[in-house]
Amino acid sequence: MTEPTGTTLDGSHTTLQDRARRRIVAPILWALASLVLITTTACDFNVTNPGPVADEFLDDPGAHDAIVTGASAMLSESLWKAQLLGGETTMEITRTGRNFAGQGIKTPPNLGVLARDRGLSASFWSAHQQARWIPESAVTRFDELLGGESNSYEFTARALVKAGFANRILGENVCTAVIDGSGPQENQAYWERAEATFTRALEVAQAAGEPELAVAARAGLAQVLGRGLGRWGEAASHAAQIPPDFTYEAQFGDGDVPEFNHMVYITDGDSWRDLTVLNSFAEDYYLETGDPRVRWEDTGRTDTPDGLRLLRQRKWTELSDNVNLASGREMRLIEAEALLEQGQWQAAIDLINGLREGLTSDHDGTPIPQAEANSLEEGWTALKFERRVELWLEGRRMGDTRRWIAENTPGEMEDLSWVMRLCVPIPQNEADNNPNIPQDWVDPANPLFSGSVDR
Repeated sequence: MTEPTGTTLDGSHTTLQDRARRRIVAPILWALASLVLITTTACDFNVTNPGPVADEFLDDPGAHDAIVTGASAMLSESLWKAQLLGGETTMEITRTGRNFAGQGIKTPPNLGVLARDRGLSASFWSAHQQARWIPESAVTRFDELLGGESNSYEFTARALVKAGFANRILGENVCTAVIDGSGPQENQAYWERAEATFTRALEVAQAAGEPELAVAARAGLAQVLGRGLGRWGEAASHAAQIPPDFTYEAQFGDGDVPEFNHMVYITDGDSWRDLTVLNSFAEDYYLETGDPRVRWEDTGRTDTPDGLRLLRQRKWTELSDNVNLASGREMRLIEAEALLEQGQWQAAIDLINGLREGLTSDHDGTPIPQAEANSLEEGWTALKFERRVELWLEGRRMGDTRRWIAENTPGEMEDLSWVMRLCVPIPQNEADNNPNIPQDWVDPANPLFSGSVDR
C-alpha cells in the first residue's frame, strides 16, 4: 500500500502511516506498561518503557483490540475537528475570537474561506486521512493473517465500521478525494469506498455474531446510499430497520486533551471561551421554543477574545460525553427525505413530527411545536430545518448544505454558499509531499461561491 503523506503539528514532514502506527501502538505500550506495574512488588512502582514495537507485533491477535482502539481514537479526533471547523464555517456556532489553537485546529481569518494552507492540513486533512487509513490497514492485516476466517472476525467487523464512518466524514467535508498518495479524484470516491466498507461490515458483523455492529453498519449504509450516492430507495430500506433508540457514538474521555469532547472543552468558560451560540440560528430558536436539542445557557460572561457574550452550548456538558455518528432518529430523517424525493411530503412531515413527539420545552415544559407543511416545497423546508436542529454541532451541516445547493433542492434554508466554500480543499502539505497532486490544482467549490479558491 502506498503510504499517504502528511505534516506534523510543528510543520515537519512525515508519512501518515508513521503517525497512524504511533496511534495504534500507543494503547499497546500502555497495556504492556500496566502489566509491568501489576507484576512489580508492592513497594516498587517503577515502570520500564517497553520501547518501540515492531510492526510484526501487531500480527499477534492479542494486539488486535488495541489496533481497533487506536482506530476508534483517531475517528473521534476526526469527528471533533469536523464539528469545530464545520460548525464555525456554517455558522452553527459563532467564533468569539481565538484563544484555543491546540491540536493544530484553526479556521481561516475570513470565516468560511477554507483555503489551501498548511495549518488546515495539520488540523483537518491529516486527521481525517488517518481515521480512514488506520482501520483500512487493520482490515488488510486481519485478512492477510486469517484468510477466510477474517470474514467472521469481530475485530474485522469493528475496523470496517470505523473505516466506513471515516470515509463518510471525508465525503461530507472534503472537496476532492485523495487515497493513499493518489492523484485527485472525484469526491464521490469517498462515498463509494464507504458503501463498500459498510456492506462488508454488515456481512462480517452478522457472521461474527455482533448484532450491534451489524446495526451500526446498516445505519452507515443508510447515510451513504442516500446522502452520498442518491439511492434513496435503498437508503430508506436500510433506515427502516434501525430502531428509534439506536445510537452509534464516537467515544470521548476526560484523560488527555486529544480524548476530550472539544465542543465542551472549547466552550467550558474556564479554560477556553472561543465559541458562543450568540448570533447563530440556535440562539433565537432556543429562546422561542426551549427545544432541548439546541440547548444553551447564558453564562453572563463577556471575557471572550472579542468581548462577545458567552452563550454556552449544553448539548454536551462533560468532557467525556460521546457524540453520535449515527442514530435511529437520523434514520427517520433519511426516510423522510426519501419520501420527499418521491413527492410524498405529507408522509415526510408525519415522520418529522414523530421525532418531535415527547419533546418538551426547557422553558415551561410545554410540547415542542409540530412541523407544518402544505406543499412539497414546504415539506423540504421542514426537513432541512429538522436536520439542522437534530444534528446540531455534530459535524454534518457543511455536507448537507453543499449537497442541497448543488442539487438545487426545493425548500428554503439559510444559503451561505456565496461566501462559503463548504468543503475543505486539498491542503498545500499534501501537494508538497504527494507528487501526484499538481501544484496548480484548484479544488471544485460549491456552485455559488465567489471567494478565493486557491489560497
